[in-house]
Amino acid sequence: MQRPTKDEILSALECAANAGFGGELFVQLLRSGRKSATAFVMATFGPIGQSFGFKVGAKRYPAADFGEWLYDMTWVEMDNDWLLSSPVVIESEWKYHYAIKDQHRVDHDFQKLVQARADVRVWVSSAPNPDIAHRHIEACELQASMFAGAQSGDTYLFVINVWSNATPIIRRFAVDASQPSRTLE
Repeated sequence: MQRPTKDEILSALECAANAGFGGELFVQLLRSGRKSATAFVMATFGPIGQSFGFKVGAKRYPAADFGEWLYDMTWVEMDNDWLLSSPVVIESEWKYHYAIKDQHRVDHDFQKLVQARADVRVWVSSAPNPDIAHRHIEACELQASMFAGAQSGDTYLFVINVWSNATPIIRRFAVDASQPSRTLE
C-alpha cells in the first residue's frame, strides 16, 4: 500500500469530523462525560489510520494496535520494531475545568501537539459559542506559530464542537515560519 499524502490524510480526517461531530449525538456524549466523548473521538479517527496501514495507539479505542503513547491517539509507521514516522497525533480536551470567560485560552494538552513531530496534529475540543471557538483557534494558531521549534508547514486540524448550535468548526492551519510572530489583541 502506498503511503497517503498529508492532504489525503487531512481530507479523510475532515470528512470523518464533519460526519461525526455535528448534531445532538455528540453533544449528548459530551454531556455524559469526557470519557465517552474521548472514546467517540478515538472510534472516529482510529479506523482511518488503520485503513491507511498505520498502527494506531490509544487508550479508549478497543481496536488499537497498542495503548496510549504520548498523545490521546498516535498513528505510527513501523518497520519491525523501528519507528519510521508518526503521521498523526491527536489530543482532545473538553474544557470542563475552564470558566466560560477563559475558554478561548490555549489548553496545556494543545501544547503537547505543538512540540510533536507529526505530519498532522489534530486538536479536538469544545466551546460554548462560535465567537469563543474562533478565538480559541486563533490562540492555538498563535501558540503553534510562536513555538521556537515550529517549522513552515507544521499542519494542524482543529475540530471544535460549539455547544450553542451543536455544530463543529473544522479548520486546517499550517505554520508559516517566514511570518513575524503575531500577538492576540
